[in-house]
Amino acid sequence: MAAWHPTPAMASGTQSPSCGYPGWNLLIWTEHHCWNTQVLCALKKCVRKHIAFPTGEEERRRIKRDFYKIAGMPNVLGAIDCTHVAFTPPVDQEMQYRNRKMGYLLNVQALCDANLRILDVVSRYPWSCHDSYILSNSALGKKFAEGQFRKGWLLGDARYGSKTWLLTPLAMPRSEAEKRYNESS
Repeated sequence: MAAWHPTPAMASGTQSPSCGYPGWNLLIWTEHHCWNTQVLCALKKCVRKHIAFPTGEEERRRIKRDFYKIAGMPNVLGAIDCTHVAFTPPVDQEMQYRNRKMGYLLNVQALCDANLRILDVVSRYPWSCHDSYILSNSALGKKFAEGQFRKGWLLGDARYGSKTWLLTPLAMPRSEAEKRYNESS
């Protein structure tokens, strides 16, 4: 019997290989499904502990300082973007995640600091959801929109649109200052 490893199954949804004995496949699948569920629950707890937007002022000052060292842009609390990630959706939700190439994709939003440390992740939207929609509906986006982080802003690309707390590149920079701004962001 081939060795079974949980990582490909978690990423692709593949069940364990057949063991060759009638009735055992369900037992093996159930055992691995329970194991995967336990692992995923443990990972969620780890994620909450290690991936979190800083609540303390000192940590936010450090992030701002680090971004300033890189690009000379003050008060930046993070850089945000979305990317498509392949996954296996629940059977009853396949259609909303299927793309034109018949694959299944999530549009995952991530926010990182100047050292590429992930501070926030949103991974529940189908590939077809616009980046700005995901940000507007995320807990972090709502906090920024409500003004909870008045002394800082995020950097994002033009897909996010104009917000007072989100800096995006200018489409047609004209002055030297606008060109420097685009180079920094």
